[in-house]
Amino acid sequence: MGYFYYRLNFKTPVHFGQCEQGGKLEKSGSGLTADTLFSAICSELAEQGELDLLARAVELTKNGELLLSDMFPYVDDGGDEMYFLPRPFLFSPSPDKGSLSMSQAKEISNQRKITKKHQFIRISEFKAMLQAMQKGEFYSPEKQLNELGKSSLVERVNCRKSEPLPYYVGQYIFAENAGLYGIVKMPKDYEEIFRSLLEALGLSGIGGKRSSGYGRFELDGLFEIDDVVEDIKVLLDMLNNDKASVQMSISVLKPDADELEAVKSGEYQLKKRSGFTDNIKRDSVYMLAAGSCFKSRLKGSLADVSKDYGHPIWRYGKGLFVGLDI
Repeated sequence: MGYFYYRLNFKTPVHFGQCEQGGKLEKSGSGLTADTLFSAICSELAEQGELDLLARAVELTKNGELLLSDMFPYVDDGGDEMYFLPRPFLFSPSPDKGSLSMSQAKEISNQRKITKKHQFIRISEFKAMLQAMQKGEFYSPEKQLNELGKSSLVERVNCRKSEPLPYYVGQYIFAENAGLYGIVKMPKDYEEIFRSLLEALGLSGIGGKRSSGYGRFELDGLFEIDDVVEDIKVLLDMLNNDKASVQMSISVLKPDADELEAVKSGEYQLKKRSGFTDNIKRDSVYMLAAGSCFKSRLKGSLADVSKDYGHPIWRYGKGLFVGLDI
């Protein structure tokens, strides 16, 4: 077993649906969750007729031997490779409002608004951020994620009906020096299989509106996590730090029934997830978003949500964690 990371360099705009915003076609985000990636892998293997490989992928995942993170931003700033993780959902105690002047209260309010805008923190800045949180201070990142890309709205025309009807699609275009990276824990003999799957997905695309050319990418490397790049070195330490007092999920998480008590003592955010199978909308489910924090690492689950479809449909919700020393 080993940890690997990979980078996707998108060649076309992407359409990543936003379930929490109603899943409207006009809305597109810049991030991709682990359950969407796992579903894409399963679909790709099924379309290739590789049913034995599909069965192995499912078995490895059930056993916790194949674990995926959500996909997070990276920026290559003139050779400085910057990798980001979500800001943890950790509660910071507020000062007694009665002891604050009007100007102090206003400043704290402004700082909170600024903090909410920084959804991702560079990995090498996590230590400084956690130290600031322990002191009850707000942390403003040195390297802020401002130039990942741009969102836009484009007009399309539906010609399938008797009268052409216009509609709008939200899309996101990544900057040339930016994209998404993901983390995978897998057996080392699975590396080439995983690489070939990502390369195949790059040709067909990932996310929504693939038939319109959205979501196509090149695999910009699959690397075993080591200590060469500063952020990746820190990431490796965090992945191996399973004894830390706080464990932060870096994937959407669907806890097992026997893990619900552990969830209650954690700090988390619910994330609405849904999707389509054979153009049929599946029921929405709520999962725990990446950035949710607990006292220990939860296993999570891989749920079959097929109902009456005639074949398994897997909702990925396994746990992959980094340790935070607080």
